[in-house]
Amino acid sequence: MKTRQKPTLQLESTGDESFDAILGGGIPAQSVVVIAGEPGSGKTVLTLQILFRAARKGKKCLYFTTLAEPAIKVIRYMQLFDFFDAALVDKQIVIANLNAALRKGADGTLTELSAMIEKHQPAFLAIDSFRAIADHIDAGHVARSFVYDLATQTAAWGVTTLLVGEY
Repeated sequence: MKTRQKPTLQLESTGDESFDAILGGGIPAQSVVVIAGEPGSGKTVLTLQILFRAARKGKKCLYFTTLAEPAIKVIRYMQLFDFFDAALVDKQIVIANLNAALRKGADGTLTELSAMIEKHQPAFLAIDSFRAIADHIDAGHVARSFVYDLATQTAAWGVTTLLVGEY
């Protein structure tokens, strides 16, 4: 009798062995993961720790800031952490701002995200703060449609997506 091997899920490390153990080995690759918490709880630090770890392994990463934090402020703050490596910024980790795209609504934001994903072909995509996008776009079905469209597109590209926000 032939035993069927159970499929396994590829996992990506968070860069913290203890946290990975709690998560059962890491976060699922090519999935959409929400990183949520109170202000100052470490959401951005965790997100960038994941991205810098991936970048060190040769994976391309896209990190989008929104209305919450300008990119230069994020970089300045991240320099305080051991995981930060300035040599990876703009090469393996592209940091971009979505403010202009947000002014164009859900379609304009999705178009900008799609263009950047196609241009850089990242393994990881992070949007910080995704809550700012949801609040800015519209309430209700438009925001839900946007999330669905984003999740569908990133899944098709095989991108591990981190949506960061205060929830």
